[in-house]
Amino acid sequence: MPSFIRGPLIKAFWDICILKAVPQDLPASTFLLGVAVAAYFATGTAVAALQWPLSQAVLAAFLDTVFLTVLSRVLLWARMLSGRFVQTLTAMA
Repeated sequence: MPSFIRGPLIKAFWDICILKAVPQDLPASTFLLGVAVAAYFATGTAVAALQWPLSQAVLAAFLDTVFLTVLSRVLLWARMLSGRFVQTLTAMA
């Protein structure tokens, strides 16, 4: 694991989870966004696979990920905060 992920980044995600930080505290990194969304999708697939066959679990996780992405984009656009999309989706995923 790279050293930049070990300390401050994990702490930033933890602080967001316990409402002591905001998404703007994360770096606006498309790489980090990709990692977070991939982890969100993988976790969703694993949890859904406990109840459904794998094909349905993958579909459910995919639709959930798409819904999260689209809803975030639309709501930020409506509030004229589109520049915060990367950090917001990273924090939510």
